[in-house]
Amino acid sequence: MLSRLGKTLACATMLASTAGLLAAPSEASASPARPMAWSFGCEYGRACIRLAANTDDPWWNMEQCGDNAVYDHYSYAIANGNGFTVYYKDGTWDYTAPWSQRTLDNTNIVVRAHVYC
Repeated sequence: MLSRLGKTLACATMLASTAGLLAAPSEASASPARPMAWSFGCEYGRACIRLAANTDDPWWNMEQCGDNAVYDHYSYAIANGNGFTVYYKDGTWDYTAPWSQRTLDNTNIVVRAHVYC
């Protein structure tokens, strides 16, 4: 009885794995190829903000469209593709147009970045 249960579970697991491999391309591409990450520079196609403090990897590269949670002081923004807005703790904001860059208010804490896609 136990071996029959094991075989049934193994078959169900294989079926679920196969279903995931055969998913429609639109479902497969819905998840980001690479998550947000700290980097030495702003990568191509990313919305990026530079940490105000001196660190080895000062750039936060955002992959996700929509809201991205952040909470720190940032000094510079680059939009290598889609434009985005950073929102500060005091309720103000700064917009970075697509394929442009700008300074940010490094005395104010950025609490959210919204990437427009």
